[in-house]
Amino acid sequence: MPHSWRSEIQYTENGMWVGNAFRFATEDEAQTYASMMAIRHPMIYGIRVQESQLPANYRLDNEGRLLPIE
Repeated sequence: MPHSWRSEIQYTENGMWVGNAFRFATEDEAQTYASMMAIRHPMIYGIRVQESQLPANYRLDNEGRLLPIE
């Protein structure tokens, strides 16, 4: 069972998937974050969500703001 979910973005059609240090408690939060990134960066070819064994360290509030988990 995963401890968290992370978003990954593909910047080129045949390129590698790139992630960051943000880990979310739910798959839905990670998917929402990836979708928000795709809107801000129109040159993105793909988004995906992957399981992570690291603990969740960020969450999205009701307005879509990224907040650290303390």
